[in-house]
Amino acid sequence: MMKKLLNCVRRTLPKLLSTLFLLLFWLVSASLVALCLYSSPRRPTPGRNMTQSSSFPDLYTSMFNLLVLTTTANHPDVLVQQYAENRAVAIFSMVFLGVGLFVFMNILTAIVYSEFRGYLASSVQSRLTRRRVATRAAFEVLRFADGESDVVTSEQVIKLIDNIRIVRWKKEALRGAYISLFAESDLNASEFMQLFRTLDLSAPPFQESLFHPVRPGCARMFQAWVTSSSFAGLSIAVSFLNIVHLVIDISERITTEPSISVEMRVISWCFVAFYLFEELSLLWAVGRKTFFSHLSNMFSLGTVVLLIIMKLLELGFLIADLNNQTVADFTMWDLVRLTNILLLTRAIRVVHLFTWTELVAGVLKRLPRNLAPVLGILVSTYYIYALLGMNLFRGAIVFNPNVTRTEGFECGSYQQMDYWAINFDDFAASIFLLWCLMIVNNWHVIVDAYQRALSRWVHVYMISWWIVTVVGLLSLVTAFVIETFIHRRDLYAKALEFANQPKEVHIHNRMCSLIPVAELRSANCVTPDSSSQRANESNVVGLDGFDADRLPVGSIERQISLLRIEPLVDSNQYLLSRIHGPTLDSLFRSELREPCEVELASQIYEHHHFKHLRERT
Repeated sequence: MMKKLLNCVRRTLPKLLSTLFLLLFWLVSASLVALCLYSSPRRPTPGRNMTQSSSFPDLYTSMFNLLVLTTTANHPDVLVQQYAENRAVAIFSMVFLGVGLFVFMNILTAIVYSEFRGYLASSVQSRLTRRRVATRAAFEVLRFADGESDVVTSEQVIKLIDNIRIVRWKKEALRGAYISLFAESDLNASEFMQLFRTLDLSAPPFQESLFHPVRPGCARMFQAWVTSSSFAGLSIAVSFLNIVHLVIDISERITTEPSISVEMRVISWCFVAFYLFEELSLLWAVGRKTFFSHLSNMFSLGTVVLLIIMKLLELGFLIADLNNQTVADFTMWDLVRLTNILLLTRAIRVVHLFTWTELVAGVLKRLPRNLAPVLGILVSTYYIYALLGMNLFRGAIVFNPNVTRTEGFECGSYQQMDYWAINFDDFAASIFLLWCLMIVNNWHVIVDAYQRALSRWVHVYMISWWIVTVVGLLSLVTAFVIETFIHRRDLYAKALEFANQPKEVHIHNRMCSLIPVAELRSANCVTPDSSSQRANESNVVGLDGFDADRLPVGSIERQISLLRIEPLVDSNQYLLSRIHGPTLDSLFRSELREPCEVELASQIYEHHHFKHLRERT
């Protein structure tokens, strides 16, 4: 994936450089205009009272200051002197930033985004074609194995599925598709291709975990309540109240009362007790296997355990009357702060309060995996520039510990703002300096300090870093974020449409399928063939050791195999949370084109191996 991104960047360079040339031309033109408007000649003119502009003394300095202005890091400082004398200077600022920042910089981002999308889409298309060619080649090899034939026998297909080296869930999905769709029969070319399209799945099929059986009565009612949306809503409401409590508690302790009030301690204990009750109830309701199969549940349970430990330590401090003493480098205040942070971690669940915030939270949760290729390139770039900066600029700025006052330095300078720790003296400091340059807030202060210590050639290093990271790599990050959000929004629309339809649970051959009512031809009669096919088109759940009492939805009657259930009320967030993270194939799924039969055959029989096969037969 990193290789694909590097090729994408290489393909983007011509268009990127042409736009950067336009930006450079805009900087030169604006600098010349600024010199004409705001700079005075070296030789005084009789009758004219003009002062030399500190922002535009010469062409090079003017260009650099306007480049910094494009990043808004020195706005409005660079034009304050001229604006104080003539308010018409605001027109120059608006025009320059309007064109340079809001047009050229956005065009640069759009170029990177469009090239990224186009190249990756073509890359995914090529990979899909190679996959289809490989599948068709496997069919050709198998049909030539026992003499030339138009089909592959069921024994060959079963042996192939058993010996193929893929992940377990894909092998099971492939075996299930072969049994349900083709009943373990011989396959022709189109059927063979259709079967192995199952390998296109990027994640296991949606699987509804069945709750462990409990006795009817209060236990069954409590299990249904714990796993319902009302209990989830109660948890979110408690989390919201927890945030309100933290705001009041922390603000009161810092501003008015440094000690911890008894009321706040009791309320904090109540929140911890509810969180413990919530985790234990869910663990009991869904069972250990289902509960610990989700990392989010393990994280929540671990947070609650740490909260219990912190509260017990806090209680120990109170009993021993150690409020103002230190024990093992910990004070009462340290324990309270850790407890508040852990409580805040639990309260983050308020993002599930609204469906749209759940959508955004899902995008954020899966961004690290999707951004891994770009972040890998970014980390490599940081490493190269940090080593280069250490070799070029180490020791260029030396801190004088005898100087403790900053009044003697120029206002707004590197020395006056006490930026001494931002340097290239070691690798960690170099990484942070590059980070400061990438953020571009006050980056011109750092550049100006190294320019004065060395020469203007420092600008080559600093500006090239800005172009590579901010203009190039961060635009790729923007492209990934946009694609991930759009893809997840489309998946959410499909999940919402599915959730708002009435469902029926159909049981056939120990398989349970959740099917919209509109898709059933009859509500009272379902044939085995139609139900088997629909089971593969819907959300299918394997029922090992199935017991009707274990179904979490609907009323069960022993002698029927068709159960009508209500629409999944308030389950949009639940369905959305079960959508798997996007892959490259899923991001560009709608744009992919299936290769035709002629294209596949031409690529296969051009290979020398298949030429020999045909000659032998």
